[in-house]
Amino acid sequence: VLTLNIRSDVGLVQAFSRDMSIGGLFIRTVSPLNVGERFALRLNLPEEGDPLEIDCEVAWNRMEREAEEDLPPGMGVKFVSISEADQTRLKEELTKSLQARPES
Repeated sequence: VLTLNIRSDVGLVQAFSRDMSIGGLFIRTVSPLNVGERFALRLNLPEEGDPLEIDCEVAWNRMEREAEEDLPPGMGVKFVSISEADQTRLKEELTKSLQARPES
């Protein structure tokens, strides 16, 4: 589980995510932002110092009324701008988490 802070026109929100790739992530929330809305994301990686700074855009959202048991409310966001150094750190973290998963 990753901790993140979202900074948008509506203010600063702390959230959590479990579903992430090199190009974006899913943020579970009952108050997703509108599709196309851009925001600044600070992503805290496990066992890392400074958070990653990423500019994001909402690609899709699922409102609470549309949610199902295995499809929670939230929003899918794509990474619009990320520094090369932060992208390298993100790739390393994703590789570590994939290696740590038990085989099915």
